[in-house]
Amino acid sequence: MERSGVIYKLESADCKKIYFGETARPFNVRLKEHSNTTRSTPSHKLEERKAAIIAREENNFRRRI
Repeated sequence: MERSGVIYKLESADCKKIYFGETARPFNVRLKEHSNTTRSTPSHKLEERKAAIIAREENNFRRRI
């Protein structure tokens, strides 16, 4: 998933919380950062197979609102 300028959704494997985020960078790079961060927080392991891009918007202002 090398798409950039996206809004995405992640789900925690343990507590089933859902996180929505946005990034101007490639999605696969941002997903890897989330995975590295959650390794130190075992209660929030990501379900990477459920990670999903829900929208694409190149314009930073529009994507953030």
